[in-house]
Amino acid sequence: MFARSWRFPDRPLVHHPAVAAILDLDGGVPVVYEGDWAIHGPETSWNGTWEIIGEKGRLLWRGH
Repeated sequence: MFARSWRFPDRPLVHHPAVAAILDLDGGVPVVYEGDWAIHGPETSWNGTWEIIGEKGRLLWRGH
């Protein structure tokens, strides 16, 4: 697993609000995760949008 987090200079958050991670699951299945709590723009729900892409298809979920 490799991961890196960082701060946004114009956000008053104590901890790093953004992260990117790459990891390999059992069997060599790669996973990439990226997310942050410090976007510029209107506030969204906690549910967010998820997309999982695999060799045999794609799963897309838009929570409200």
